[in-house]
Parts: sequence; C-alpha cells; structure tokens
Amino acid sequence: MKTEVKIEPQHNFCIWCGCILVPRGTPANCADQSAPRPRSLEHIIPDSAFGRLTTTDLCKCCNGFLGHVCDHSLVNDKSFVDAAKLVGLKETDLWARFDGTQITADGKTVRIRYSNESFEPLPEFGSLDSLSVPIFATGVRGQHGKNFANLLKQRVRRDKSSIESSEVDRRVEDLVARIQADPTKDYFDPVIGQGVRRSQLNSLVTYTRETRPWETHWCLAKICFELSQLLWPINYRHWLKPISDQWKHFLTQREHSSDKKKGLGIFRSKMLPVDKAAPEHVIEGLVSASQVSWDIRFFGTAQWVFCDTRQLPGRMPGPALRFRIVNPIQGPDVSVDLFSGRCGR
Repeated sequence: MKTEVKIEPQHNFCIWCGCILVPRGTPANCADQSAPRPRSLEHIIPDSAFGRLTTTDLCKCCNGFLGHVCDHSLVNDKSFVDAAKLVGLKETDLWARFDGTQITADGKTVRIRYSNESFEPLPEFGSLDSLSVPIFATGVRGQHGKNFANLLKQRVRRDKSSIESSEVDRRVEDLVARIQADPTKDYFDPVIGQGVRRSQLNSLVTYTRETRPWETHWCLAKICFELSQLLWPINYRHWLKPISDQWKHFLTQREHSSDKKKGLGIFRSKMLPVDKAAPEHVIEGLVSASQVSWDIRFFGTAQWVFCDTRQLPGRMPGPALRFRIVNPIQGPDVSVDLFSGRCGR
C-alpha cells in the first residue's frame, strides 16, 4: 500500500509564482496574477513516477502548469523505464495508456492499445482492401461491428456491381450476425465473394515511445527547486537564490530546441551498475561553501546529478548542510533527513 508523506506548510505564498495562498478548495483565478490562489497538493517527485513526498506550498494554477509541462516526462524517459524494469516493474505499471503492434499467425501487423489495464486490438478501417476487426469471445464489440458491416458493403458494391444493393445489405448483415452468434468460426459468402477468417495474435507487443531529455531535465529542475524552498533554511535560501533561480528559470522558460529535438541540459546523467537496483528513489543534496549539488537516483540505477561550484557573494550563513530523501516505491514511509556540520567537497 502506498502512503504519502506531506511536508508541513512553511509558506503563506506560492513558492513558484509568489501569490498569496488561501485554503484548498477555494476557486482559482489563474488569469489574475495578483489575486490569492488556493493551495494545491503537489507531488515533488511526480505521482506517476511513484513519488510519495508532497507539499501544499504552491497554488493550484502552478500545480496545473507543472503537471502539463513536465510531470509526465519521467515515466517516458528511457533511463527511468530501464531502471524500473530492473526492479521488476513493467511498462503497464508505468503507463496508463499506450499503443503498440502485434503480429498475427499469418504475418499481419495489428495495432494494439493498452488502456483500462488491458490490451485490445484496434480495427483497421482505413482502406476497403485491408479491413480487419477485433473479434472477442462475445463477438465484435459495439460500433466496430456496424462500421465493419458498412465498409464491407461498400467493398462488395465496388467489386460486385451486378448484385442488387438490397442483396448486398442482406448478405453482409447475415455474415456479421453469424460472427456475433459464434465468433469461434471462419465464414465465407460465395455470392458476394467476402468472408471473415480469424487469425490469432502472438503474445509479444512492440511499441515505440519518444524520450525528450530536456523535459526530463525540466522535471528534475522542478524537484530541486521545490526541495530547496522546503528544506533549505530561510537564510540559506536568500544566499543561494542565484542557484535556485537557475532551476526556476530553466523550467518556467522551458529552455530547449524542440525543432531539432535537442535540449539545454543542466544535469549529468548515467546508468549505475545493475547491482545497485532498488525499489526506491534516493535524493541527496549538499550545500557547502564550495558547492551546491543534488544527486537524484531513481530505482537505484538511473542517476542525474546537478553540481554548481560558483563562488557566491557574501559569507555562507551557517554550517554545511546535507539532505537525504528516501522514497520507497511501496512499504515504508518516505524519510527526509538533514545533517549539518562540516562536509567535504
């Protein structure tokens, strides 16, 4: 069972847009940049990526923006998916819906859709010369049967123009009715020269899915920014504002080059050894006089690292800080630990 851990509210304003926050459930006017906005429950690691650490220190409008822009990106990232598979998860555990293909016993490619926790073949109605329709144990479902019958009638009228139209209608409808009555058999009508032949699908589903690394980086920037605003003490937030502003700007400006499918990255990524795989996400942060860094590891093996070694003006406001967040996929609660004192570079 998945339980969530909420970081208690620390701000009376949205950490993203700065608007005053009012209780959840209050109507939101996102067009008014100065009006108060209701709090909203935000998963710092997206819920779709098994994130269990939440906050309400942002408004409903900004939460909606983040959900639209970047929260979907992690579960579409190839490194994230590969890491998830190493701990026993499947694509169907990550994606609520996706399309793929299967091959029939006679070599035909059939489109498949996964949704509502099941795979279903899709009809092919694009060409009169290559009609196909899924046949289930209960026959042809819903509108598919009507569409198939109408298109088959068109094909017969095109190829058998000498047959009366009423006769075509009667024979096609009879053919479809026989399929519905007993979907386990093949059928053929010699008069109209048309029939239905069943062909079993194999068990292998092939799919393609596009990874957009710059969107993954937006999501990682979101995670870093939100954790900095929730975990860094206020005097550290003031001193480190140039760095946190970098994450905020990178996401809100959505820096990338979509036409060339290349992005401007601020994180370094790599896959760790397979023996590091674990059913949890771990985020480790460091604030010291010489660097600010976040090390984000999903499922133990998909790693992204941010490190900034610039010299900031003024003195560091206190001792070095280390943060460690452990987000199990299920089971134990999320843990958030803070360590202060001398930290090595």
